[in-house]
This record gives sequence, C-alpha cells and structure tokens, in this order.
Amino acid sequence: MLVPIIVGIGLTIVTVAIHAVGTGFWIRNLFIHRDHFRARLGFVAVLNILARTAATLLVMHIIEVLVWATLYWWIQSEALINTFEDAMYFSAVTFTSLGYGDIVVQSHWRIAAGIQAMTGLLVFGWSTALLFAVVQRLIVIEELNLETLPKAAKSDQVQGASRRSVESSSRNVSDGRDLESAP
Repeated sequence: MLVPIIVGIGLTIVTVAIHAVGTGFWIRNLFIHRDHFRARLGFVAVLNILARTAATLLVMHIIEVLVWATLYWWIQSEALINTFEDAMYFSAVTFTSLGYGDIVVQSHWRIAAGIQAMTGLLVFGWSTALLFAVVQRLIVIEELNLETLPKAAKSDQVQGASRRSVESSSRNVSDGRDLESAP
C-alpha cells in the first residue's frame, strides 16, 4: 500500500509542476503581449484571449492525464486495462472525478487513482482561478480604457449609442415590427 501512495504523491508533484510551467508560460505570454491590450479591446479580441486561455488549459490537462495514463499502462498487469487508450480513458475519467467504473485498477493501486482524483480537483480549481484572473484583468483593462477617454469622447459614445438605439427602434417601428411583440 505504501508504493501506490508514494507513486501517487510523485505523480501529483509532476502534475503540479506541469500546471505551474503551463500557467507561468501563459501568464508570461499575456505579459509579453500586454501592449496589445492598451487599446480598447473589442469583442473578437476578448474572445480570442479567452479561447486561447481555455485551449492552453485544456492542453495542460491532457498532458497531465497522459502522465497518469502512463502509470496505469505501466501497471497493466495489475489492472483491468488492456490498451493505452483504455489507460487514457481511465485516467481522464479519474482525473475529472467522473468515476464511471467501467474500467478499474485492481487491489492496492486504487489508492493511486484516488490521489489522481484529488489532484484533478486541485488543478481544475487552479485552472478556474487562472481563467477568472484573465477575465478580471480584461474587465480592469476595459475600465481603465474607459476612464482615459476624454469626456467629450465618452459623451459622443453615449450619444452615439443612444442615437443607434433610437434609430434601431424607429426602423423596427417603420418596418412594421413592434419591439414589444418581438419574442
């Protein structure tokens, strides 16, 4: 029972290291490109940043699952895992805490699977925190950009938005479409 615990702790350290390197890489990448964020960010730019952040996190999780799958493939004589695909599947199901139970490891290696599930919860929380931090930073950048606009530009933006809203409303009414009856 001691060997699976030691192996599980070791793989947890590897998983955390992978996540730390990936997180550091991504934060550094965002920092290097920070000059692009000085200007007002549009919808497409925000979507691009968030999508790339999510993709980076997903790649990190896949690599982490792969590391654990290697363990299950290595101990396949003591597990009900026949192929590396089964090992990847079991690792992913365990890492995400789904635990379907259609593939299991036998005997004392179950404790390693439990440690993997705890590790998965840890790094998913970490990923959520990173994604939240990116969203929060985007909001702060947008607020700073709005504060630095001259007052005349702000009032022009507000008036322009109001004018577009009125024009849109009058177009809908003149087209015979009533906004209140729209679904």
